Amino acid sequence: MRRAVELVDSPREAQRDSARALLERARRAFPSYAGDDGPAWYLTRVALSVHDTALALQMIEQVTDRDETAYTANKLEAELRERRGDLAGAVAALERMIWVWPYVAGDHEALGHVLAGKQGDHARAIRERRAVIALAPTRSYRGAVRAGAGVGGRRRHPGCAP
Repeated sequence: MRRAVELVDSPREAQRDSARALLERARRAFPSYAGDDGPAWYLTRVALSVHDTALALQMIEQVTDRDETAYTANKLEAELRERRGDLAGAVAALERMIWVWPYVAGDHEALGHVLAGKQGDHARAIRERRAVIALAPTRSYRGAVRAGAGVGGRRRHPGCAP
């Protein structure tokens, strides 16, 4: 397994093929191991290095199906699914990722973007926007104030007194 890991990031195709063969053998030996140092994770990296998103998705699913706390793997799965046009699968992976660690505003923004912009599910997108505001209310407020103030100073709503 160590030798395979050393070969995973090799720029030479022959070494990546050797890594793939060693990792497949390790995956057959330990089919239920899904840690971030397991063969499925490294096979995902090998597949991505040769732009094989179908195999990468198949391997990363093995990690996310068996490891419920695989934040990084769920993030990668969401990106791969969105790239391949599987929006329902991307949403499921994003929701699992948020279940693992709900304190990253960018993750809620990404989910809201997929829900509203690509699926038209505005009610759930609003839920995610509320989560972003709840996670960083002062940052969101400052951004709104800056956006409303404009470059030249304060800008007031037309109905407000000066």
